[in-house]
Amino acid sequence: MAKAIILAAGKSCRFGGSTPKQFISLSHQPIVKYSLIEFNKSKLVNQIVVTVSQDQKNFFQQQIIKNLSLRKPVSIVIGGKYRQDSVYNALLSLSSKTKKVVIHDAARPLITADFIDKLIRSCTNKISVIAAVPVTDTVKQSIDKRVEKTLNRDSLWLAQTPQVFPYEIILAAHKRAKQENIQATDDAALVEIMGCPVKIIASSRQNLKITEPLDLLIAEKIMEKRNSGFKNRFRI
Repeated sequence: MAKAIILAAGKSCRFGGSTPKQFISLSHQPIVKYSLIEFNKSKLVNQIVVTVSQDQKNFFQQQIIKNLSLRKPVSIVIGGKYRQDSVYNALLSLSSKTKKVVIHDAARPLITADFIDKLIRSCTNKISVIAAVPVTDTVKQSIDKRVEKTLNRDSLWLAQTPQVFPYEIILAAHKRAKQENIQATDDAALVEIMGCPVKIIASSRQNLKITEPLDLLIAEKIMEKRNSGFKNRFRI
């Protein structure tokens, strides 16, 4: 079994607006709800930890958690200044007996329980796994907007979440990053720095991250299609 960390403490600077994107509406529900529902459905997750900012804690408890009948225990951890700090705070809150940890961005609301479980099964006590999709566009490397070279896209992947790690490895990776002031854009990068193997599990482009308003429009269309045959999606 695994513990899940859902990251919902971001300020959403790139998205714009006064409401953090994880709390804005997608198909009439706050975005963060979708991740909570799917992790609650997972057969291999037995605890959910959600990171939120201090000023959003009460809203999350009263407007999100109380309106969901979740079977699994949900605990709240106050996030840090940066994403990496939030993950570290959540890792420290877990029991030392934890075996596997799933880390997921609440801004990816289209994840499914089946795929979460697939990732968890693929993670071993030595090998971490991440969701990713192959690069399909031509990729240019540039300096000052001048093309230096064209990269071979055959070996390039776009990393997503969820990412699943042996608890001891990801905790050690974050402790080292803290001590050595290492910054990374995802948790797998910290594990890679330690020389530990990370395996890719092919994901779907539907598992998009809500970063800009256009992403929300795309997610709405995908959700409409999914919901067309599931009128009671929010009954758990």
